[in-house]
Amino acid sequence: MAGLHLGCPGIVADFTSGDGALLSAARAKWPSSNLIGTDINSSSLRLLRANLKGVQVGRCDFLNLRSRASCGVLKKAIGKVSLILLNPPFSCRGGTRRSALIADEAIEVSVAMAFMLTAFEYLESGGQLIAVMPAGCLKSEKDSTAWEALDKFARVETVKTNGNSIFVDCRPATCIVRITKRNGEPVANDLKTIGLIASSPNSKTVELIRGHRPMFSISVRKNRNKIPLVHSTELSNGKVNIERRFVSARMRDLSGPAVLIPRVGLPRRDKVAILAETAAISISDCIFALGCKSSEMATLLQMQISQKWHQFSNLYGGTGAPYLTTKKLTIWLMEQGYSVAVESSGSRQLRRVVEQAIAEFRSVQKSHDDRINSWRPEEIEPLSTETENRNRIQ
Repeated sequence: MAGLHLGCPGIVADFTSGDGALLSAARAKWPSSNLIGTDINSSSLRLLRANLKGVQVGRCDFLNLRSRASCGVLKKAIGKVSLILLNPPFSCRGGTRRSALIADEAIEVSVAMAFMLTAFEYLESGGQLIAVMPAGCLKSEKDSTAWEALDKFARVETVKTNGNSIFVDCRPATCIVRITKRNGEPVANDLKTIGLIASSPNSKTVELIRGHRPMFSISVRKNRNKIPLVHSTELSNGKVNIERRFVSARMRDLSGPAVLIPRVGLPRRDKVAILAETAAISISDCIFALGCKSSEMATLLQMQISQKWHQFSNLYGGTGAPYLTTKKLTIWLMEQGYSVAVESSGSRQLRRVVEQAIAEFRSVQKSHDDRINSWRPEEIEPLSTETENRNRIQ
């Protein structure tokens, strides 16, 4: 985590410091930096003082405003910290929510997110917060509002996702996020800054690939020298299982990075999965794949779908098993600011449907823009006194 920060920070802080593992890494990397450590546990702070000479230590309950206000080391740190390294508590027994402020607005979030948002106010402009977080917070509805709000004030990156074997004696799936505080005024909340996506016109182009292989017609093999076959049952917990089924290499459909989405079946957020591997795979006719230019872009797209899950899941319909059409998926992607391309080997029918959806979207957008541009306040007829009074009463 310390290695993810470039340059030499003036002040490094950890507000859940424990006995100082993260601050020790910072001292080893930047011996001249000033260190701040706070924790609720007095025993941990005694160890921290013993392990790191010169560290500024304060005891407080970090999520308690009164406790923070009475902590001397924190009073002087607001808006002045160059780098925050954070490993916040993850526990959310019973769906625990905590209130946190961002831009003076209180929102309800998970415990880990509450620690991160509270820590954010201590960053100087251009400062960074690097935190290990529960992987579920990237997709949870509980924290989706927080990510959207934070994006107005910072560049948000998911630097790494870990398995559940990183920590000794506990098995949480985790990720590492890097938050860089913007200089100046907040920007419009369009999520462009999540990930490492360039802002060039072509940076948000996705390649739409529709699986066309019925499962009943596929000869599945166990030979691992073949390429993986991915069906909707291989999508789980935001990841793609490529160790289960294999088919002939001649059946290659795509390689990562990509986001895979079930085309048929009850929509589930956890089945929107990232294919990070560059190895080739084959997909069944129950899968849509969205090819991305980078793994960071794939992470961004997965996050956008997750944060707008209610809207996205409503795209599925049908009288039998719910299904997602190429047209609806194409239009939704364009509404999010993506350009949609069809892979070179795509069928003529797929290309025609995508082209028609793009044309329809642009036509509706142009009509909407024309109505706005032609609107004149004086064209609205004033209400009669009788109608105005009736409306007021209603």
